[in-house]
Amino acid sequence: MGNYSYAPEKNISAEEKYGRKKHKVTKTKAKYAKPKFHIGIGGVLSIISILIIISTHVLTYSGSFFFDLFAGNSVNYAGDFLYSQNDDGVYINYYRGLRSNVIIPSKIEGESVTKIQIGAFCHTSYTIKNVTIPDGVIYIGYYAFRDCVKLKSITIPDSVIFIDNEAFPNCTALTVICPLNSYAYNFCIGNNIKVQTTG
Repeated sequence: MGNYSYAPEKNISAEEKYGRKKHKVTKTKAKYAKPKFHIGIGGVLSIISILIIISTHVLTYSGSFFFDLFAGNSVNYAGDFLYSQNDDGVYINYYRGLRSNVIIPSKIEGESVTKIQIGAFCHTSYTIKNVTIPDGVIYIGYYAFRDCVKLKSITIPDSVIFIDNEAFPNCTALTVICPLNSYAYNFCIGNNIKVQTTG
């Protein structure tokens, strides 16, 4: 027999012997995308519109109040009424009550009430139903009763000589009670507001 020499196999790896490669298993942490808050141009315009509406209401409700403060007039409360004392009488600036039937006093602290100021009742849109303005009042201001959708009647005396054209916007159920041929009567006829005359 021939001489055979035996050479032991080299210590080879499985990759070399079978052509296999080990795959490393790596642990990775799941990454979650952070939510992005995105406001389009429509959203921006909506926010601006809301801010304008809020600022308009704030200025409407408090405009006469701050005007009186800056003018140095005293501003006080009498029951449900915020009022200011002026040279020509008492001005009603704001009504804070919840009554459905409101009677504005003819005098406060001995002085005649002469004016219903800007936006004085426009925040009471779902509470007041009937309002009586006393004799001696001469002026009803801008937005005084704006959006008072439940206001059914308002009694206006012959003493009133000025009503702002925007005193009663969106008062859809309103009927004005006033003397025939008074300023209030002619105002209602000219502005298509229901009117009921007194004797």
